[in-house]
Amino acid sequence: MIRNEGVAHDLREVYIPLSLVEYKKPFRRQPSTDVPEKTIQPQAFQYEQFLEQVLRKKHSPASNGRRIALIGEPGAGKTTLLQQIAQWIIQEVQQPAIWVSLSALEGQTLETFLLKKWLKNGLQVANTSLEQENAFVEWVKSSKPWLMLDGVDEMAVGSNSPLQVIADQIGGWIAETRIVLTCRVNVWESLVRRLDSFDVYSPLELSYPHQVEDFIGKWFTTVANTDKIRSERLCSALREPGRERIQELVQNPLLLTLLCMDWYIREGELPETRADLYAQLVEDFYTWKQSELQIPLEKYQQLTTKLSDLALEAITTKSSKFWLSYDLANQLLGDPSDSESLFYLALKLGWLNKAGVDATNPRKPVHAFLHRTFEEYFAALGIAKQFNQGTLSLEQLQNEIFQQHWQDEAWYEVLLLICSLIDSKAVGEFVKYLTDLAEAQRGSCDELWEKDEEYWDENFTDIDDYLVRVVGIDKLLFAADCISEMRNRHELPSVLGNLLDSLDSITNVVERFGSESLHGLVHTGISLIDRIAYTSRGNLVGYEWLKREAMYGDRLQEYCVAAILGLEKYWLYAPTFVDDLIQIVYRNEFDSMTDPDDFSDESIDYTDSPRQAAMKVLSNHFSDHPEVVALLRDRATNDTDEQMQRWAANQLNKQRKMNDREV
Repeated sequence: MIRNEGVAHDLREVYIPLSLVEYKKPFRRQPSTDVPEKTIQPQAFQYEQFLEQVLRKKHSPASNGRRIALIGEPGAGKTTLLQQIAQWIIQEVQQPAIWVSLSALEGQTLETFLLKKWLKNGLQVANTSLEQENAFVEWVKSSKPWLMLDGVDEMAVGSNSPLQVIADQIGGWIAETRIVLTCRVNVWESLVRRLDSFDVYSPLELSYPHQVEDFIGKWFTTVANTDKIRSERLCSALREPGRERIQELVQNPLLLTLLCMDWYIREGELPETRADLYAQLVEDFYTWKQSELQIPLEKYQQLTTKLSDLALEAITTKSSKFWLSYDLANQLLGDPSDSESLFYLALKLGWLNKAGVDATNPRKPVHAFLHRTFEEYFAALGIAKQFNQGTLSLEQLQNEIFQQHWQDEAWYEVLLLICSLIDSKAVGEFVKYLTDLAEAQRGSCDELWEKDEEYWDENFTDIDDYLVRVVGIDKLLFAADCISEMRNRHELPSVLGNLLDSLDSITNVVERFGSESLHGLVHTGISLIDRIAYTSRGNLVGYEWLKREAMYGDRLQEYCVAAILGLEKYWLYAPTFVDDLIQIVYRNEFDSMTDPDDFSDESIDYTDSPRQAAMKVLSNHFSDHPEVVALLRDRATNDTDEQMQRWAANQLNKQRKMNDREV
């Protein structure tokens, strides 16, 4: 789209290398262990460190650098990261790399695609011969090239799991390659996973403000070729009070790029939600192009409606997924050769682009939306428009859309975007539906836990399987995601209450069976608390719940520590923050779970006592505060936890040495 407007785009000029973090797999159930396992923090890598340690030196625990998965949220930079890695392999490692966009398989196997399409294009022949195909296979076996597989989640596999499909297709001679693939995190975390031999890493978000503002500066000065002042105005707008939500959003590379495009087209009001950002960009772009193309606004509105219909049809039709057949697009948008058709206009504007040819009829092209997220936005927009205009009732929205599709990976982002386009009360109804489903499932927990080892091995693949099928954790995590997209934050207290009640039920399950036996459930609960903290930022009910969980939590100390970290991350400058954390130090009764000599000066571990975690937060951010200093002195002698005493004494000693040097 931006190329169409004379905006130059060179990835190397704007690319911000993203750090990566090792994906933490859930723990398997271990009913015989009595010793609490120390929380293992996932290993983080700077970009260059990842290239050298994991890829060049093959230091990865599961595959020795031969099988790497890059997973992340939509727009997290997975494809761009894979492109950069492929370029590094070819230029720096000087090894061959084969790029495959998995959406282009269109139902073919990976082997067939490589031999019949990729090789044909590489050799520039009409069709490959058996001799050429055999020679290619032998070359793969001897040269062991890298195979860069982009978009496992975009494979058209019907009702099958794309993870299982790709696992079945990387055997034989393809197994001789080194593989790096990308996948959306919600697909990777689905129940059916068959790629356990892969080492899994996630690109971290851009840091705000440093990397975000660095990207903005580069985008406007190199991509848009505008003066620096324009980028500085955008940075200033983001720094304004009350912009915390958009600051969170633009740490996603795609959303930040879209914001820059929107600001380039027309400086104006910053959006609040993802859906607002897409809507603002679409509206501004139509307004901008209207004077150039001399097309009535009504025709743009017709195009938006038809693009919504097209997106819904594509997402609903699992066989095509994100590829749009010529016949479907022609049926809904008209003949692309007719300059008066909506198809022609969509191509002219760049909403649709030619993506290849039909596998069954090479004479017919196939098309795709500008980016998968735009297809999801247009699909959500169409449903939300029907609901907001009254042609789709609340009951229909809940029964025919949310209840029918919430477990469908292709609909995941569509449903979240709908949540930011409709009334918050309707979102609350669906959240209640999910939490009620999860509550109904948990009635069988006691009975199941009495079963023997053989029963568990026969009926559950791992703790993840148990969490989904019995505890209903997938419903609660999705409910938290829906809440985070709500437009009206004033409705949050009533909606959040259902989710918090469900978390209390889950902690009861953990308390009943012991955290030593349910490590996976503990980590999932921690994840849910973090989502609650994110969702409720700026809302008093969330702050009070986190404070109460940290101060009086009587189930798991890991949850108390998670609540403290949530307060630190989203409420650091709340008026009563220091006083509240001091009260947590005095009132929480959990001690640390590790050896008294095993303490860290600054970093917080979930095995810390919550009192020590709260003290570390206070010491890291408010070390000169007189009440914090007094608290350190008190805890160094009066705390019941020996590790806490030693840590507080060590902190006081460090402060004395620092003061002596200053004197």
